[in-house]
Amino acid sequence: MNQTIVMKIAFWAFFLTGALSSSQAQNPIIQTNYTADAASLVHKDRFYIYAGRDEASPTGGWYYMREWRVYSSEDMVNWTDHGPKLRPTGPFFVASEKPLITSAMSVSKGGFSEIDPTVFVDDDGQAYLYWGNGTCKYVKLNEDMISISGDIHEVKLAKYGEAPWLQKIDNTYYLSYSSNSPSTIEYATGPSATGPWEYKNRILEIVEVF
Repeated sequence: MNQTIVMKIAFWAFFLTGALSSSQAQNPIIQTNYTADAASLVHKDRFYIYAGRDEASPTGGWYYMREWRVYSSEDMVNWTDHGPKLRPTGPFFVASEKPLITSAMSVSKGGFSEIDPTVFVDDDGQAYLYWGNGTCKYVKLNEDMISISGDIHEVKLAKYGEAPWLQKIDNTYYLSYSSNSPSTIEYATGPSATGPWEYKNRILEIVEVF
C-alpha cells in the first residue's frame, strides 16, 4: 500500500467514521468497551487501534485504566477485538525500568502533566516524544529510544488539552490533540516535526455519550 495513502488512512480513520452511514460502519466503531487515547498503526494492509480501557471506580467518582486493548480491521467496517494483548498484537516488553520523563524534569508541572505520550520518527531517523496534559511538550530521543537528547520544549497550541498525536503526510506535519473538557479533537500543521505550529480546525466534535 502506498505510504502516503497509509498515512492519510491512519489520520482520518477515526474522524470519517462519524460521517459514514450505519450500513458502512457503526459509530462509534468500538461499542463493547469504553476506550480512550487511541493510537493507530497500519501493518500488512491491516489497520490496528491500540486503546486504553476505561473502567469506573467502585465509588463512581473516577476511573481506572488497567489494560490496553487492540482492535483491527481490513476494511475499516468490520473490527476484531484482540483483547488486552499485543503482537502487533505483541507481546511487548518493558525496555527500561526507569521512567523516561518525570514531572521534576518539566517546566510546567502538575498531577497529570506528564501523560499521553506519542513517538514520531522523522524521515532522517530522528525520533521525537510528544506528550502532556494542559501543556504540550516535546523532546528528542536518542537512538536507543529509552533516553532523551537535549532540553524539553513546550508548545503553545490553541485549544490544547492533552493527548498529542504527530504524523507527516507528504511534506506537511500534522499535530492533532484533544481540547479541554468537554473534549473535541483539534489539529495544527507545521513545516517540521517541531513546528512552528499553525492551528487549522476541529476534526471531531464532542462525542455523545450513549
